[in-house]
Amino acid sequence: MSTSLEQKWVEKWHSLHVFEPSSLSKEKKFFFTVPYAYPTGPLHVGHGRTYTNGDVTARFHRLKGENVFWPMGFHVTGTPVLAISDALKRNDEEMKKLYTEYVGIYEKDPKKIQSLIQSFVDPANVANYFASHVQEDLQKLGCSIDWRPMFTTMDKEYQKFIHWQFRKLYAKGALVKGKYPILYSPADKNAVGEDDIKDGDTDKVQIQEYTLVKFPFDKPNAFLVASTLRPETLFGCTNLWINPQIEYARTRWNNEEWIIAEKAIEKLQLQGKKFEIMEKFSGQSLIDKHASNPLDEKTKIPILPASFVSAEKGTGVVYSVPAHAPWDFIALYELKQQKYPSAEKISPITIIDTPGFEGIEKLLAAHKAISLKHREGIQAATEEIYKKEFYEGKMNLKNGFLVGMSVQHAKEKILQNLIAKSRCDSLHEPTRKAFTRAGNPVVVAVMDDQWFLDYSSKEWKQKTHSLVEKMPIYPEYFKKSIHEAIDWLEKRPCIRKRGLGTKFPLVESDEWMIEPLSDSTIYMVFYIAVTHIRNASLSVEQLDEAFYDAALLGKKLPTNDTRAAIANKIFEEVNYWYPNDLRHTAPAHISNHISFFLFTHTLLFPEKFWPRGLTFNEMLVRNGVKMSKSKGNVIPLQHAFRDYSADLTRLFIVSSASFERVADWKDNQVPQVKSKLNDVERTLTRAIESTENKLTPAHEWLVENLRARLSEAYDAYDKFEYMYAAQKAFFETLNEVKRFRKVFGADESPAVKQVLKEWILLLSPITPFLAEELGERAKLGKLVSQMTVAKPQSKPNKAIEEQVVFIEGVLQDLEHVRKLVRGKQPKLGFIYSKDSRETAWLRDAQQALSKHTQFEIRVNDAHDPLGKMAKSVKGRPAIYLE
Repeated sequence: MSTSLEQKWVEKWHSLHVFEPSSLSKEKKFFFTVPYAYPTGPLHVGHGRTYTNGDVTARFHRLKGENVFWPMGFHVTGTPVLAISDALKRNDEEMKKLYTEYVGIYEKDPKKIQSLIQSFVDPANVANYFASHVQEDLQKLGCSIDWRPMFTTMDKEYQKFIHWQFRKLYAKGALVKGKYPILYSPADKNAVGEDDIKDGDTDKVQIQEYTLVKFPFDKPNAFLVASTLRPETLFGCTNLWINPQIEYARTRWNNEEWIIAEKAIEKLQLQGKKFEIMEKFSGQSLIDKHASNPLDEKTKIPILPASFVSAEKGTGVVYSVPAHAPWDFIALYELKQQKYPSAEKISPITIIDTPGFEGIEKLLAAHKAISLKHREGIQAATEEIYKKEFYEGKMNLKNGFLVGMSVQHAKEKILQNLIAKSRCDSLHEPTRKAFTRAGNPVVVAVMDDQWFLDYSSKEWKQKTHSLVEKMPIYPEYFKKSIHEAIDWLEKRPCIRKRGLGTKFPLVESDEWMIEPLSDSTIYMVFYIAVTHIRNASLSVEQLDEAFYDAALLGKKLPTNDTRAAIANKIFEEVNYWYPNDLRHTAPAHISNHISFFLFTHTLLFPEKFWPRGLTFNEMLVRNGVKMSKSKGNVIPLQHAFRDYSADLTRLFIVSSASFERVADWKDNQVPQVKSKLNDVERTLTRAIESTENKLTPAHEWLVENLRARLSEAYDAYDKFEYMYAAQKAFFETLNEVKRFRKVFGADESPAVKQVLKEWILLLSPITPFLAEELGERAKLGKLVSQMTVAKPQSKPNKAIEEQVVFIEGVLQDLEHVRKLVRGKQPKLGFIYSKDSRETAWLRDAQQALSKHTQFEIRVNDAHDPLGKMAKSVKGRPAIYLE
């Protein structure tokens, strides 16, 4: 369908207020939300998957006769938009090029493009420009959104709502102040969250705690400080590793001297350890010296060189357990191959017995890792052995006081021992190398006076678990991930000093702002309130805690309060629309947004207002590769509309994968789907234009089969199985029509007319523009988007189905025989059957068979040179071609 026809329906939906529901309706309400967009650029087909599936949900619930409310806003708080403006202020050429391309999607005048780019040094201009065009993208995609409550997270009314939320959280004991490790950008001097980190939403960054083991070194209270994730392996330590190519430092802290990599000092200082640097030196100066094992300080262990030791992670000092650590084993093996004297004396010490584990050499061989160059194989082997030993391993007789313990128990026990001896400390690191969106490194810091949302309350967790347990969630297996996220969440920093955001209301300083994931947990209820607040022209000062208590929780304002009437009206709306019946998003949000959404609702709202359902769809890739700016394989939605149409974009997205699978936009498959969509349109158009109404028994068979497929589509929509709904409503219905044409050689239109309305309506959740256009041509009387449909009912005609299956089998046999006949195209086909019923079927289909095969078909002709009649059997007529 042309973009001009699609635009016609966008404008008509808008002018007729089609997607603007009323709480006065007597219909069952359905309050549906999808996360609001972050307007820092154009939407692409990956975003299109989530919003298309969301729209299919909203449209199907309208088809069922429900009063659907699907609002949308824009999330502009945080650092991403600020990072864009900062880069443009610096005249960053890469950013200028990227945003010239982005703006060029919507603007054609080069001067206007450059003027807009210059204006983007103000982050508000970035947000406002792309918010308006994201709205345009979603409208052109066909999303049935009510835009009346649209807001941004920098709107004053919204910020007062967030103040109310945080004061409530504080009153409930969920906001605490203290020291706690957080992800941090030293360059920005600011805490960072998922939204601030490059790829933070899809490639999660968490905080990992390392144990720092202090190995006594060259004088009292002087230690080589090694970092490890596995302190329970200390009885298997054979040596220390130092990288001779990096710089180390002797530092003084807390009456001790620590020898660590120079690069580790800043990390440790950000975590509260204020070092005095005494001297710096090359790692080479430590090689071949000795340190003592902290478990037995009489045991001396050599210090050996290792190139794999990095100052980027940990302290730059590693203790070696070659029997249980693949990196250590291969590094030791390579030194022995070089006849390194100290290494030749070392033998690995096996300290953990694990069922089925045949030794580290076989493990490395299985991963084809025999050199430090084989990094991927070594890392895979490391992950395998660590996991297996952690869950199944037992400490053997070489472990002193740890003998017989599980690895998990041994880890706790050895830490107790080391702490008692003052031989350990801790260091926190990100789980992967990470950078902010501006390209600055992300580390872990422990900050003074940091405020946290404290999710550790057992009672609060249990209440949230109970909500999840009774919620319908699709795909259902994500329920386990949500429970795990609830268990995992503890303290989370909720304020920072950089970026756009709402001022934190519990401190006097204006420099602290609420971080962007914490300000977007219960905004669904604000959609209900915001239009009334604007219409009443309430000032920001009037939107205090008492007002929101009344508007959102039903508490009463004094009768002489001029805000009482509007607060009561809002609460009536909240009572009608809330809770959020269904929230649709992506699995990447489970560990943050979805968990916060559930937690905050169970704490601040009565149970009747708790969310009722969740759905998730996986991401979309292109030609098997993740879409990214660097790969140049991103398809902006505007380009998809231009090149394919919105309906085709939607149909391809929906039909390519079910929710739980990654969808793949395969360029070479789009034309195939386009062809089928065009076939559906032609079939329905032919029926609309046809004047023939007479139904034969064959037509009646087709009617029932079409209704059966449409009934299956209805069920699939109802279970969020949209890929199957597309197969049933578009492809299998079309196949039924093709079967009819093939077998009966007649016009299917009289049959299609019988199901025309049902078919058009059940296409509409996926291809709303085509459905509206066909509905108008068919004179259905109302906009398709305003109509309802019941589940189609069918009574299959088994006798005619048997006939159709029989003729389809004959066609297959004819094709098979034709392939066996080499040479020229046959002119005649003879079919022989001794069964009277099958003969009648063959005679009925004779013309259709001739048309399909493109040669004349004769049934039970006297011409039978090979005696085929005698060889025919019931269900398998004989065939002869000449």
